[in-house]
Amino acid sequence: MTMLFRALLLTSLLPAFALPAQYAPSVPPSDGILGFWSTDAGSVLHVDHCGEHICITVVTISQKAPGVMDERNPDASMHSRPICKLNIGTDFDLKDADHAENGRVYDPEIGKTYKSAMFSEGNTLHLRGYIGFKALGRTQTWTRTSAQYATCVGTTHR
Repeated sequence: MTMLFRALLLTSLLPAFALPAQYAPSVPPSDGILGFWSTDAGSVLHVDHCGEHICITVVTISQKAPGVMDERNPDASMHSRPICKLNIGTDFDLKDADHAENGRVYDPEIGKTYKSAMFSEGNTLHLRGYIGFKALGRTQTWTRTSAQYATCVGTTHR
């Protein structure tokens, strides 16, 4: 038998020996961008549905954060607003489980808002904030967390 003939014979027989779908190994489903994410600084953010869109809410503020109030907001009336429980990401359109675009993200450390998009790769989330074009921006990388952490009201959340 020639190599070509053996290859054709083998590939034609493989479907007959394939396992039915119910016996195939299962892969745990991914939550995509939704869930709790830890920043490099140690803050925890929750990405979830907010009406028709996706939003990002601060759940825990890192000890490294410059403050707990929105003191750098350009609107002085917001300076006494707590950062904890603040929606810092709004209006994201969910494209698929791993991608959201056309959102806006607020950076309380400098008091500026940017256009934004995000995507997940397993337990890593990439959030890109930009001005005008995605190429003119910066990406933060967050890690999915399932650990217990202190929430804004001093309780623990899993």
